[in-house]
Amino acid sequence: QRARRRLPSPAGRVKSIQRELILWMSAALALGMVVVMLTTYGVAYAQINQVFDGELIKIAEAVNLGEDWRGPMRVRIPRPGFNLSLRAYSAQDVMLFETAEPSMPEDLPKTHEPGFALMPSAAGPWRVYMHVAPEGVVQVAQPEATRASLARTLSLRMALPELVLIPLFVLFMAWALRRGLAPLHVVGRRVEERHAKRLDPLPVTDVPAELRPLIEQINALLARVAKSMEAQRRFVADAAHDSRTPVAALALQAQVAERAAQPATRAAAFAELGL
Repeated sequence: QRARRRLPSPAGRVKSIQRELILWMSAALALGMVVVMLTTYGVAYAQINQVFDGELIKIAEAVNLGEDWRGPMRVRIPRPGFNLSLRAYSAQDVMLFETAEPSMPEDLPKTHEPGFALMPSAAGPWRVYMHVAPEGVVQVAQPEATRASLARTLSLRMALPELVLIPLFVLFMAWALRRGLAPLHVVGRRVEERHAKRLDPLPVTDVPAELRPLIEQINALLARVAKSMEAQRRFVADAAHDSRTPVAALALQAQVAERAAQPATRAAAFAELGL
């Protein structure tokens, strides 16, 4: 089994490019959805104000105090589905009539300035339109909470399909990133296959343009490693060759000493060996 040298794994958690990209893109998508929902709510609220303000004006101007008023404090019940409150009072703030359901809060101020106003009450702010006539003042009002609730409902209905699509979009992003990063995993496996006996360059064909500079640098590194290992092999071979000649001479002298027939000749041979 051939030995392979691998870099030691760094301690701690290894970051994933794919995970980081998915998290950042999901966060950006969620932030974008919040901005879209707030914008949708603002647009819906403005449209609702425009529509209901028009209704307040029409109803207030349609009331004729000279014809509609038949007695003090007479209560008129509106038709079903009527969600605006109405009351009329004289210049001396004497109540002429008002709707019973829905009715205005008792603490809502009686003013004589024509036009729109946002008036506070114990039940919350009300949007009020005052129509001033010679016979008195007609107030038509609606709670601001009603308009805000309707705006929230409309904005949620418009944003609900987008909220449903968020998980699908995140899954699509994960699939697209996994597919896009597949060449990087292929390059990683090819680098892992390289070892001391296989330092051939990585193929640069059919690779993304973003990975080409990295592969070229890896190939340059492999070439430098191969060159260094070749120089090391030549050095070891030359050193072995240089040390082989003296050793061979010593071995030949030892054989001559062992084969000498005369003790004097044998002693002289060993003396040359330094023994």
